[in-house]
Amino acid sequence: MKFRPVVFPFFLSVIAASVQAYADDVVELPETVITATKVPTPKTGLAALTTVITAEEIQKSPAQTLSTLLSMQAGVNVRSLDSSSNASIDMGGFGSTGSYNTLILVNGVSQVENDLSAPRISQISLDTIERIEIVRGSGAVQYGGGATGGVINIITKSALKSQPKLAVSVSGGSHHLQELSANFNVQSDTLGWTVNADQFDTNNYRKNNAEHRKTVQSVLSLKGSDSRLDLTVEKSNIDQRLPGSLSYSEWEADPRKTNNPTEWYAVDSQFQNLHYETGSDKFMMLVDASHREKDALFYQSSSLSRYAYQSNELTPRARINSELSNGSKNSLVVGVDIKSNKNLGKTSYSTTDGVQRQYGVYADNTLSLVDGTELKGGLRLQRVDSTLNSKEAVNNLNAWQFAVDKPLGSGLGVYAKVGKSFRVATSDEQNPDYTPDGNPLKPQTSKDYEFGTHWASDKSELKVSVFRNDVKNEIHYNPQASNNSSGTGANVNLAPTLHQGLVFGYKYQALPELALTANATLQSAKFKSDGAGSTQIAGKYIPLVPKKMLNLGLSWKVNANTTLDTNIHYVSKQYMDGDEKNTLAYKMPSYTLVNVAIGQKWKDWGWKFSVNNLFNKQYLAYASSYTTSTYVYSGQGRSAVLSLNYQFQ
Repeated sequence: MKFRPVVFPFFLSVIAASVQAYADDVVELPETVITATKVPTPKTGLAALTTVITAEEIQKSPAQTLSTLLSMQAGVNVRSLDSSSNASIDMGGFGSTGSYNTLILVNGVSQVENDLSAPRISQISLDTIERIEIVRGSGAVQYGGGATGGVINIITKSALKSQPKLAVSVSGGSHHLQELSANFNVQSDTLGWTVNADQFDTNNYRKNNAEHRKTVQSVLSLKGSDSRLDLTVEKSNIDQRLPGSLSYSEWEADPRKTNNPTEWYAVDSQFQNLHYETGSDKFMMLVDASHREKDALFYQSSSLSRYAYQSNELTPRARINSELSNGSKNSLVVGVDIKSNKNLGKTSYSTTDGVQRQYGVYADNTLSLVDGTELKGGLRLQRVDSTLNSKEAVNNLNAWQFAVDKPLGSGLGVYAKVGKSFRVATSDEQNPDYTPDGNPLKPQTSKDYEFGTHWASDKSELKVSVFRNDVKNEIHYNPQASNNSSGTGANVNLAPTLHQGLVFGYKYQALPELALTANATLQSAKFKSDGAGSTQIAGKYIPLVPKKMLNLGLSWKVNANTTLDTNIHYVSKQYMDGDEKNTLAYKMPSYTLVNVAIGQKWKDWGWKFSVNNLFNKQYLAYASSYTTSTYVYSGQGRSAVLSLNYQFQ
């Protein structure tokens, strides 16, 4: 299906026609809680396994970082390559490319950049988060490429919602951790201004692993009778020491060791976003216009490298709700995405200069029948123009989805959906020195299937999802393939691969003061055949995809002011990155971590004491073997943190 400019006026005409047709209708809609679907959408009937983590749950959680918090959720695999608080997120079992198949948003704006760096969610202070929405399964219709595994939307506290005039939090803990956070608020009926500032310093678990972060964010909000305008300006700085890899035997003897005492990186970034929304339940229009810049320096292997990144994004969309004559309700979302980004990388041995421009249009419709059944259908058309070191590529792509969500009574419902998603290679992956022939890689496409059930009662909530992704031209680093620089190891389009699994989540309110939670993930990712320079991999497992993940949680309100929360986190063994043949003697061992927290609130004061990895389990966060050597990175050891906060009302 080819992309044509005529599609833009077509979608605009749909908006105009819908507004005219339903101008006199009044529609009562259920409470909306999910915004990871591009516009506010009722949580029920999404035909997806969704999780919403509230600010209260975050405050009580034993998680000391956002990445640890996400690792406690069903279907989410988290790993850190530099042993810092930042990490890559993988939903759907994509292994080393998980960060490019899982879309991370902050207030609905994509944080994924056109390079091989994972979104730097570590700079988001847990104190500033209002809620986190996790929608598993493809979000390609709403967002385009890189959302086959799912979408995570991190929503920060609104400047227009009631907050203390000033909130201050001070933390100290293991490995010389020190953190100071402040939140300043000015509010009226029509104006809100919030300033968030956070400074974080720690030596981390390993030697030469010190981490220093500073983030300042300002949000100015204006509210009218049926509209809202938000201006967000953010600046952050990260200085990170890099401990590097160890051999397997070195890790077993001393997991805190470093062989790279002088390596580091520093990243300066800034972000601006203008958000406007207007309308009502019947018709709503939203627009986001954002600009992002990043400048990074890396000192590794006695060489200094610099990477610069810049992106601009414009995303107008509209939602039209209507009621049909038989009582059914319809919700149509249409939108346009325009995004451009530019990458410049300079090392001692190469220079990369890449530009990528994306133009997309989409429509996503939900029909709610009188019996509660939801019928969904959506289509996206997208054009991606890429240029890297004067090599050009133009790709016309499409994504679609059809779904049904059927209530069966007594709190029980089932859903099924089928669709197509895609991903375009990043500028780093397109580097002609590291592709087999120096030419651009093909887009990755996936045929996506999902079936699930959900049940809720006054005390319990159960969610189960079974998924399957049949992927063609999966973009992957293949250590066996020859590259265009007469060496070994290249980014390639794989022969067909298969990702499938089951995700389970359960919550039980045993007593008014006691809640128990459990979630489990069983998944498999396999090469279906040889190809793309690989042999003897057909039927083998894709590395860095654990077959089993499990979380058990307990949340106890000890008394009116005191809470105790515990999490047990299990990850099964995995094949090392580079072990496509599944023949290496070593695997990444399975591990179990125990995290606990106790907290108390009294008037405007509050404190929390948390311990992550209570029993100081020695485990691997990442491991690879691309040659005859093995390179491993230790996970974090035991970490205890005491936080004290005060709110000036």
